[in-house]
Amino acid sequence: MKDKILNQMVGAMDERDEYQKQEIHKEMAMSGIILWYLSMALMLFMIVWDTMQQVFTFYPILLFVINMVYAVYMIVAVKNKQLDESDCATWDEFEEKKKKLKSSAIKGGIVWVLFMLIVMEYMLPVLGGNEVSLSIGSFVIWGVAGAVFSILYYGFSKSRLNKPIEEEV
Repeated sequence: MKDKILNQMVGAMDERDEYQKQEIHKEMAMSGIILWYLSMALMLFMIVWDTMQQVFTFYPILLFVINMVYAVYMIVAVKNKQLDESDCATWDEFEEKKKKLKSSAIKGGIVWVLFMLIVMEYMLPVLGGNEVSLSIGSFVIWGVAGAVFSILYYGFSKSRLNKPIEEEV
């Protein structure tokens, strides 16, 4: 069934060999990633447009649900096949990867906080015709949320990092 759908998608009449299937899978994976990002950008545009027009439409919510269902499906499929795990040959490599994850989590948290502050506290109120009201409280709230984001990101990423297996002497 999977091969029939694949042949229909590419317009082939007969079976593809393994190399062709592999290349088709690569192209479809990349196009799926691009389409996911484009639909996320469209959702953001629709939210901004709705805010500017001061209306509420169902389409951004529908796009959000579709994107999240797809993302959860991909996460579950990758996790079930253990494609998200990283093996380490030595303890030094393990510590190096852990250090890289920590740095990446901190950077991700900072970027997330800045994005949320700009979008939620400045951009959306301005587009909606409301007054911008930045306060210490909003900085604290977004800062704490960013710290939680960083900690969760680091924890989930570290859980996919396999410790090196000790060799028997």
